[in-house]
Amino acid sequence: MTDILQEHVKRVNLADKSVLLGRLCWYTVSQTLKVSHADVVNGLNTVGLSSTIPPYPKDFDVFRRVASNAARKKIPTSNVNVFENYLVEDFGGRGENVICRRIVRQTVDRKGRKLDYVQLRDIEFHKNTTAIVVKDLPDNVNGNLKVDEITEEIRSEFAAWKDSLNAYAIREFIRKRVLDFGATLVREGGAVYFITEDQAVKMESLETFVNALPGTESTFHSLPLIDDKKQRQMVRKAFEAETCDAVDEIMAEITEIQRTGKQISSDRYAKLVTDYQRFTARTVEYEELLETGLGEAKSRMSLFETAIVGLKTSVKF
Repeated sequence: MTDILQEHVKRVNLADKSVLLGRLCWYTVSQTLKVSHADVVNGLNTVGLSSTIPPYPKDFDVFRRVASNAARKKIPTSNVNVFENYLVEDFGGRGENVICRRIVRQTVDRKGRKLDYVQLRDIEFHKNTTAIVVKDLPDNVNGNLKVDEITEEIRSEFAAWKDSLNAYAIREFIRKRVLDFGATLVREGGAVYFITEDQAVKMESLETFVNALPGTESTFHSLPLIDDKKQRQMVRKAFEAETCDAVDEIMAEITEIQRTGKQISSDRYAKLVTDYQRFTARTVEYEELLETGLGEAKSRMSLFETAIVGLKTSVKF
């Protein structure tokens, strides 16, 4: 199937670009992906996308994530009707430069009802030094193997993930870049996007970057879309559905503001105006691309404009 797709793409790319409406693209990011931020920067520089670098992973965010992931649940005990949960809970009060997570043991029955709750160990992360400091609580004076396992996992996972991005961070980066290219979602369940032909070079650069990520499970595919009546109808339908859904969501927010009589900040109002301008510009762009009127989308934009004007009295300057 991949060979057939690649052959099709090769043939269409050799054709006159005027026969193309745009590109379809989709991607997959391996759930186990781990890549250093430095490698991501080098990869984006290589493909010419150096202006769009994902943020550097903050050490304290890495600590929070690995600490949350270290919890253990539903561990059997000598009583078949009783289980233990070892939770890693947020515990504040250590100042802005220290993050504290407390390991607690929760005993529950088969229905999840809590029978007992014991606080065992504090694990502190010091932002200034990235040091992880362990402090046992009175109920852990005799030690606990599960607590030691969790502590070691937090230490080792922090060391392993420091300076690195996970699958979620890379997936979000790709999604935002695709949307920056003006993409329209044409298949929500399968996350297939349509991108106009004038964005093809950028999309191909992103495709090269994703396909060079570590491992073989992270992939980015694109497919040239021939300009014909059927494909134009598909893109029109997808664009209008996406635009109408987005505007309806904003309109619901505006309606709620007016119903309650509460005021909004000038910054929030400016953001709504910017959204209106962006949706309007995209509607004009797609009308020109598809050479057809987008009546449903334009109707929503008219309602949006009226709502924006009516909201002026709710702005707190």
